[in-house]
Amino acid sequence: MINLGWVSKLSKISSLLCGYLLLGLCFLILAEVIGRKFFSFSFQGVDEIGGYLVAISGSFAFGFGVLEKAHTRIDIALAKFPIHLRNFFNVSAYMAIFLVSAFLARYSFVTLSESILFKSISATPLEVPIRYPQFFWFIGLSIFSLISFLTLIKIILSWMNDPAQSYKDFGPESLNDEVNRELQDVKKRQTSK
Repeated sequence: MINLGWVSKLSKISSLLCGYLLLGLCFLILAEVIGRKFFSFSFQGVDEIGGYLVAISGSFAFGFGVLEKAHTRIDIALAKFPIHLRNFFNVSAYMAIFLVSAFLARYSFVTLSESILFKSISATPLEVPIRYPQFFWFIGLSIFSLISFLTLIKIILSWMNDPAQSYKDFGPESLNDEVNRELQDVKKRQTSK
């Protein structure tokens, strides 16, 4: 995991909170299905609430994914390149993530601003003022952008100081590293029983 101090803690807490909200959504959907099947009763707007929660949770999870180095990488030939070229590819990947995150954060702010300006409400029976879910969506994407930027700066500084350690800290894990990490997790779980 990449450590960015309080930003990492904020990301972890917000992602955990979003996970609990999604779990609550599962129970709400279960109640909706049981209510429809057995009692001819329906909560109005569960699908709408679900859409908001998934969008908000996703926006917070993007930043957490950067911290956990969970993004997909195709590294089949990466190990064959010199360390400086591998680090260049890493910086390029993190730069791309930052540019995408900044684009998303900017346009989520534009969308939020327009919703506030026009006092937009959802075109559903709930008539939710759309600025509320969009506000949390914007916050999540802004945190994603902040994490991406700080990670990019950290990897560049690390590359300048110690290229080998930079690749180890920010590069993709090799197959052996992944297998060893999984084996350590298995041992840890077995000893905790």
